[in-house]
Amino acid sequence: MLTALCLVQTSVSEVLDLKDELILNNVPSPLQTQLSLCTARLFRSLLDLYVPSTELVRLVRLFGPQWEQNLLTLKQMQGEHER
Repeated sequence: MLTALCLVQTSVSEVLDLKDELILNNVPSPLQTQLSLCTARLFRSLLDLYVPSTELVRLVRLFGPQWEQNLLTLKQMQGEHER
């Protein structure tokens, strides 16, 4: 998940760089405005996604080993119960 987020961030940075280049090159004002608004919405949406995603990764890292141990215990109990 973190790798995917990094790839998205890299791609968004490239889009923002392209937007900046286009704005510097005499494009019509309505197009400049539209580019700025679209990229701002894209960037804001990614920031809204980034916080819960990193929190999810943190929680998986925190509780993952405990769940693995519980899974092993449950499998062992199930094996003993089937005998």
